[in-house]
Amino acid sequence: MFTLQHYSEALTHFECLAKPLSSQQVELGLEILARVRQREAYTALLHEHTASLGVHQPDFANLNHAVRIYSSSVVWIQVNLSSGVASGSGFLIDSRYIATNRHVLIDERTGNCIPPQAVQVITKEGTLQVVSIHLPTWDVDDVAILQVQPASNSLTPLWLGFSELVEVGEQVMTIGFPSPESGEFAENLYCNTGLINRVRPSPHCSERVLEVSIPLQGGISGAPILNQLGEVIGLLTFWLERRQELASGQIRSEQSFYAIPVELLRRLRTEIHN
Repeated sequence: MFTLQHYSEALTHFECLAKPLSSQQVELGLEILARVRQREAYTALLHEHTASLGVHQPDFANLNHAVRIYSSSVVWIQVNLSSGVASGSGFLIDSRYIATNRHVLIDERTGNCIPPQAVQVITKEGTLQVVSIHLPTWDVDDVAILQVQPASNSLTPLWLGFSELVEVGEQVMTIGFPSPESGEFAENLYCNTGLINRVRPSPHCSERVLEVSIPLQGGISGAPILNQLGEVIGLLTFWLERRQELASGQIRSEQSFYAIPVELLRRLRTEIHN
């Protein structure tokens, strides 16, 4: 496992590389800069290579343009359970793999993961068949990856950011499929924006979670949280309700909404490829 010292040493070597950089060198450089938390240098390198990396940076003043682009990256997940049909959201991380939440794929009655044939993935271009489901082996963190076929070259994978660079106050957006009704992909597509309110430990996750100001509705689980650079920095996952009885006898209820960090998705992707 790489330590901060290893990444610092790698940065020294990276800075000596001759230009122009290959795509592989750029990706490696971005990871090094993120791990050593050099946010400005990371942003500059990403801006320089957005086109070659396929990263679209959203204009928060004109999100309709971003939605048109990201609609080719997100998916609507339908799950056939013993109790009926449930739904969730997800997104492509490459032409064969889709990220979502673990709980979207768990049958609450049995506590077991459903079989791949019980999952339907609906995209802008049609339906993909799930051939395998990958869950974390290290914990019960709420992340999962679906392998689909055929591999899609007409859909666009999203770029994964790094948890080390997430900051409180960042403006973020999501796009997914909350409270879907029978109908078409486009009719159920949903977009919203908000802020990263807090980043803190949680008993529900092995890493620090992102508290966001985007309300969660059923079906939005697994939707990506995208920052202003166009990177996925988390997946919308769960909400908590706190109830407090006031002196007047009234009950005050407060809700908070959370995303799991992208680092968990990166870890699961590495586990699959290894």
